[in-house]
Amino acid sequence: MIIPQKPWIRPTRLLARHPFTLLILVLTHSNHASELEFEGLRINQAQTIGTHNSYHIAPHPSLDRLIRTTNEAAADSITYTHRSLTEQFDQLGIRQIELDLFADSEGGRFANPKGVELAKEAGYPDVPNFDPDGVLEEPGLKILHSPDFDYLTNVLTFERALREIETWSDANPNHFPITVLLELKSRNDQPDRTKTEPFDEDRLREIDETIRAVLGEEDVITPADIRGPYGTLREAVLERGWPSISSARGRVMFCMDNTSPVRDRYLSLDPNQESSVLFLSYDPASPVAGFFKMNNPEREFGEIQRRVNAGFIVRTRADSPTSTARNDDTTQRDLALSSGAQFVSTDYPEPNLSFSLYQVQFPHGEVARSNPVNGEPAFRGVDLERDWRRVDTGTSEGLRRIAERARDAHSQRRLAEASKYYRALLEVEPARELTEAERARIIRLAPLALRVDQDPFELRDVVAIQHPSKPWIAYHLMWGDDIDYPEDNDPLDHEVVWVKFNETTGAAEELAAYFHGAIFRKAVEDSRPTFGVEWGKHGSVLLPIERFEGGQELRANWRRLNREGTRLPNHPLARAWPKSYSKSYSKYTQFRIPLDLGERLSSSDLMGCSRWGNAALDQRFLPYNFSAKPDWPENLSN
Repeated sequence: MIIPQKPWIRPTRLLARHPFTLLILVLTHSNHASELEFEGLRINQAQTIGTHNSYHIAPHPSLDRLIRTTNEAAADSITYTHRSLTEQFDQLGIRQIELDLFADSEGGRFANPKGVELAKEAGYPDVPNFDPDGVLEEPGLKILHSPDFDYLTNVLTFERALREIETWSDANPNHFPITVLLELKSRNDQPDRTKTEPFDEDRLREIDETIRAVLGEEDVITPADIRGPYGTLREAVLERGWPSISSARGRVMFCMDNTSPVRDRYLSLDPNQESSVLFLSYDPASPVAGFFKMNNPEREFGEIQRRVNAGFIVRTRADSPTSTARNDDTTQRDLALSSGAQFVSTDYPEPNLSFSLYQVQFPHGEVARSNPVNGEPAFRGVDLERDWRRVDTGTSEGLRRIAERARDAHSQRRLAEASKYYRALLEVEPARELTEAERARIIRLAPLALRVDQDPFELRDVVAIQHPSKPWIAYHLMWGDDIDYPEDNDPLDHEVVWVKFNETTGAAEELAAYFHGAIFRKAVEDSRPTFGVEWGKHGSVLLPIERFEGGQELRANWRRLNREGTRLPNHPLARAWPKSYSKSYSKYTQFRIPLDLGERLSSSDLMGCSRWGNAALDQRFLPYNFSAKPDWPENLSN
């Protein structure tokens, strides 16, 4: 994401706006590792199981008896109970849920269901109070199936549902993206029932506002995210496609179930969907086409497949009506799964053994599987959520590849994606605290940096990271900025030098330095490693300058700064900076002002032990973004 000013926030919470990436899976079967690579497998190339009316709890027996006095079939159709949303995510692997919303701007509209009193008048057992804390008395969007009789729910309000999603998502940050289908209800065709409130413009805005208030901007996939620079959502979906699975992990997407006038009213508030949250189900030619509700896989099977192949996302149902499950009829379920619809919704993710063994799940119990219509055949049988987490981190080579993907994503400003990879690395191999002897060694071996006169930027932070099994220490230097790159959205200029030490004597043996994309190395000839710091740009220069292999680029930098000046002298952040370097090359390379890194570290807690330097910087040490650099001067991942 391009941010106007440099963000002093860690990249964990930044939105990834460049969603297409290369993901490496290292799959382990029967103790033999085999590597499968795929480029940019998208969320629409996967298939997940969803639940219909995911909040639903079957009516109390007394209310069930009331309903059966007038409509036995209706009573049968609502005799199902779902686990809590958290249990559905955690234990059943559900990644698409459906919530029915009712407006309640004043509060209390659904606090006293009429069925409770009717059951009492009929002489049935008392119906217990289902809201002892009075949550329904408060204003806000409520979740239930139908007022008065079929109102029991495992989450009373939309805000509570979102907080439950957020809590689970934060605890499982690499989950396959969750899709929430919202049905907006406001029927008033039964005069003896509780009157519902219509979804006018204010109540429609309330939906988006509630989502943003709880989940924020960065964790939600919106139509504008998908549309990007394209003129319409439809155009973007058909030409560029959906985000990669890897970039969408840990995020949530919202769709509207309604195809009635309330859908049109919602769209009229934001016709180009520049700020709205919900994806809408219109016809395939609509400019906002991207998602479709197609609930009858028997009648619509061919059209579902055509839309999936075109690049659209489809939700269908496996057991509507629920009599199919009662009769253990799998026809609709099997068609739904083979249709390629990305979301197959069911009332029975686990069987109700009181009437049949019917349930909906994938053959191998996957959370997300390769789509049978447009997915990658090579990944059939692979769980696109769990196998990535379990197997990618199962080998040293797999971890190294995750680190590469993290650095690639970071360098391309896919910051949320990079942070997820970094977090995964440190979950497997946590950075550890140093012993007192290790801290003392890091301070003692810290190089002496020699600066040039009148460098406009100071050293803000230095972070020292020791390799856990190799005799290397990395010293990460965070300078005030790079004089040529005020626009790069990195708050500081990240450079790094490394010291290799003798494990027997403890003396420094080698110094390696990062210099504008290259790594140069030299033996340490003095008692203390020493390097020069380039004026304004902070490339680390191995001394003596006459033997520095990067001397040609160093001279070219001086020549340009001396004759042409800095790249962007009029950039708002650069207006107070020097516009050029007016002195000679000998002055440009006169490294004489000492900066003792050991002194800086002796009064700092920015030291640790990890083989994943960038991950440790991101997740443990720095509260701001930085430019990723190599963890080590050579392959030390084994």
